[in-house]
Amino acid sequence: SIAEKLPDNRLPDVFEKYDVNSNFVSNLWDFLMTLLIILMVMGALAVIKFVVPQKRYPRISLILSKILGAMKWNVPLMMICSSSGDIFFYGSLQIRSSHLNSSAAIICLCVSLVMMIVVFMILVIGLKILRNFKRESENPNWAEKWKGYEILYEEYEEKSIWSLSYMILFITRGIIFNFTLANLFNFPLIQCIIINITNILMLGYLLYLRPLKNLLNLVQLFVNEGLVNIIGVSILILAIMDKAG
Repeated sequence: SIAEKLPDNRLPDVFEKYDVNSNFVSNLWDFLMTLLIILMVMGALAVIKFVVPQKRYPRISLILSKILGAMKWNVPLMMICSSSGDIFFYGSLQIRSSHLNSSAAIICLCVSLVMMIVVFMILVIGLKILRNFKRESENPNWAEKWKGYEILYEEYEEKSIWSLSYMILFITRGIIFNFTLANLFNFPLIQCIIINITNILMLGYLLYLRPLKNLLNLVQLFVNEGLVNIIGVSILILAIMDKAG
């Protein structure tokens, strides 16, 4: 396949031991192709909606509007938000190993940088939504202008700006976690400390604010975060013991 033919440069031994590919596009090939197909479908539907006369074909125009309304931009946003950690992990490896000695290497580096910038742009949009909520929280229709970005706020409680911040904190935590794994591999104890701090802060945030509207999803999140913290603390203890000799 095309992904297997892309340049794979040598990584530090800690990654080579697990046969980790250095190429961003190769590592995230399925994700990138799925995202590209979805964007192409959205583009095609937008073109059809623009071409089809609304007065002559009102039903078709209405159906296309509903489909685009449901997809834009929630489906791509959902994909990127859920993969934001992977984007920064493999993006870091791509930047670390890039030699820019071929057009394929340059393209792959550019793709990784673009995807990381997109994640930062999503964070900026999330912060704008929070600022809008803070200004207009008394207005029940405060989110009307953010139609198409519901994935960033709709499933979360509107009790406070912090409870509405879950997705931003989720993305930020994923970035810190994966960036730490990709770049601080020579300092395992520091890695463990940083990761455990973020884990404990996230668990405390969930216990105190309970940001999810759906109770079942909230309970599942509590269980997952509890297990993550148990594993994280166990690894930290092992890292301390290893450091102590």
